[in-house]
Formats: sequence, C-alpha cells, structure tokens
Amino acid sequence: MKTPPDQPQAPRAVFSIPYHWFVIGLSTFVVAGMAIGGTGIPVLSPFLREELSFSRTELGLITSLLIGGGLGTALIGGWLTDAWGVKRVLVYTAIALTVVVFGFSFVNSLWLALVLATAGGLAQAPSFPATSKAIVDWVPRRARGFGMGMKQTGVSGAGALVALIMPSIAQATSWRVAVMVMAGLTTIMLVALVVLYKDKPREDATVTKLDTGKLLRALVEVVRDRRLSIPTAYSCVFVGMQFLVGAYLILFLVERADLSPVVAGTFMGIAQITSIFWRVGWGVVSDAVFGSRRVIVLVIIGALGAVALFAIGLVNEGTPLLVVGLISALLGGTVLSWQGIYPALIMEVAGPDQSATMLGASNTFTRVFIIISPPLFGLVVDATDSYRLAWSIAAVIAAVTTLGLLALGRENPREQSS
Repeated sequence: MKTPPDQPQAPRAVFSIPYHWFVIGLSTFVVAGMAIGGTGIPVLSPFLREELSFSRTELGLITSLLIGGGLGTALIGGWLTDAWGVKRVLVYTAIALTVVVFGFSFVNSLWLALVLATAGGLAQAPSFPATSKAIVDWVPRRARGFGMGMKQTGVSGAGALVALIMPSIAQATSWRVAVMVMAGLTTIMLVALVVLYKDKPREDATVTKLDTGKLLRALVEVVRDRRLSIPTAYSCVFVGMQFLVGAYLILFLVERADLSPVVAGTFMGIAQITSIFWRVGWGVVSDAVFGSRRVIVLVIIGALGAVALFAIGLVNEGTPLLVVGLISALLGGTVLSWQGIYPALIMEVAGPDQSATMLGASNTFTRVFIIISPPLFGLVVDATDSYRLAWSIAAVIAAVTTLGLLALGRENPREQSS
C-alpha cells in the first residue's frame, strides 16, 4: 500500500547511513539523555547523605522513585506511542524530565526530594516503550536484538559518564552544580531528538482512537499469557537488582571497602562501561548464536548475575582493587545488561500493532519492583548493619528467578521473521 500523500515519506538514509541504523544510534543517544538524571543522582548519594543526612533507606527510596515513580505512565506512554507516534511522546517526555532534573538541584528536604524523584519517574517512564517502538518500527527482526541492546547501552553510557565525572564535579563545586550539568545534558538530547527523528509513516492517514479499555486489557494479557508473564516476572526481579547496584554500589564501596567517592565512582563506571559492550553483545549472541531466541540468553545472564551479586558482598577493606574491578565488570555484564533482550522478547510476542502498549503494560509491573527493591535493601542494611547479608539475599532471589525462567519461559513469537 502506498503511503498517503499527506504523510511524510520514510527516509532511506541520513548522512549516507541507512535510516534503520541511524535510528539505532539516535535512539541510543535519546535513551542516554533520558537516563542521565536517574543514573546521576544516585551517584551523588554520598554527598546527599553528608549534606542532608539522608539514611540509606531514604536514599534507596529516592533512587527507586526516580525510575519507578512512572508506575502508571509506562503503560500510558506505550498506549500513546501506538496512537500518536514515537516522536510526540518522546518530546513531551524530554521537556518534562529536563525541568524536573533541574529542579532537583534545589532540594533541601526529604519530602521535596521524594516529590521531584516521583515526578522524574513519571516523566521518564514513557521513553522506554517509545524508544523500543522506534526500533521495532525501523529495524528488521534479524537485527532487532542488536538494535534493542545497542539502544539500551544509552543507559550504561549515561551511567558511566555520570559515575566518572559527577563525583569530581560535586567535590570541586557542589552536588547541586553537578545536577544542573545533568539537566543541561538532557537538554542537548532534546534538541537532537526534535531535529533528527522522523516517525515511520502510517499506511493510512487515520490516527488510532485512544481507548482506555485497552490499558486494562493489556495488563490482563500480560498476566494471562505465559509468554509475557514469565519474562515480565524475570524483569521485575532483575530490574530490582539493577537498581540495587545503581543505588548502593558506590555507597557500599565507600562504607565497607573504605574507598573515596571518586574511586568508588570509578568502579561504578567500570560496571557501566562493561554493560555498554554486553548490552550489544547479548543482542548479537541472541540474534547470531541462538537464532533470535531470547529466553535462553536471559537465563545465561541471570545465572552469571547471581554469581556477581554474591561476589560483591564478599568485598571488604582488604580486597585487592583488581578483584573489585573484575566483580564490578561482572555485575555490569549481567545485572546491568539484560534490558535489550527483554523488550525484544515482549514486543515480538505482542506483534507490531500493539508492541508498545504491551511493553508498557509489562513495564508497569516491572516498575513496582524498581520502587520497592532499593529501599528494602537499604532497610536490611540499616537493620542488620550487614551489606553481605543483603547482597546474599539478592543473589539467592536472582538465582531462583532464573531457574523459574528456565523451567517455564516460552517464546513462540506471533511476529514472523522479517
């Protein structure tokens, strides 16, 4: 069917780059911009703890709300992406997120930090189904595992950037200046998005009518269909593990390994940089080695991730820095690197017509665990004064969840290879 005359023609290339490869690169940059606040503010937790006297549990709650606060808007964002298109949703999201991140630089109390963290989560959440929809729209299935993995390296790239430079900026000036720098970087992403991204033209000129009932049906479908519910359960647990690392790795290394915030941030940077390579690497493994099978790759990641979580709990003041670096890299390659495989699996099962909506529905359940996992970890540490116990509990939960996926996970995607 021809594209309607009032619709823009699909671009074939930008700067001589095939457009689907350009979309992967631009989506990666957008994801990085969206992630700067959520990954950067937790990096500054030693400075927040020193100036504002926040407890570990309170810091964990702030971290969880920065992403998990979008409990409802992940689903709504997916729904609106299917109805309105990718670009409109991402532009609104980026504007709101920039304002919130800048506002965080003025935090002077716990309640204000929690309000702004929640607002940040609400603003950021639609970007996940929207950028994933961009990949599904433009990238052929044979390269989609790579595309999703590459896109999600934006989170790791942002995390590495802020882990390596924000503690130094905060130490040289203040943590408030560091947060303002994050807001500026998010603004640069917004401008690039507005100028460079084009929505995929529709085959008809009509805009899908917004249907509130579709939201509830999507949530029910995620629970009912085992091909969706089992990977969603896996993602719930492992996103919790991801945010434990993001919220507490630096603080743990400062308090238990007696490292400075800058050195501890370097190890977080190692984890994030490793994740950049493995988010892409796992996608390539899924596409090229396992013939676009996703479940088996998630099982491998989960098993190695459980080992990494247990190992980090053994670190103390006497642990050689090389060992700390190797464990940080293992965390980065596993606990921080599964996020490209999960959306590919969910969206392939859902099919192209409702891919963003179903991913948003799945991600809604996932965000519950973003909210509860970091503060629960902090509560265990505050109550027992034992990081080792908390990391060990996390490792056991990760291992059991991975065994469940191995036993019960199914793929059988509705979408045919393209």
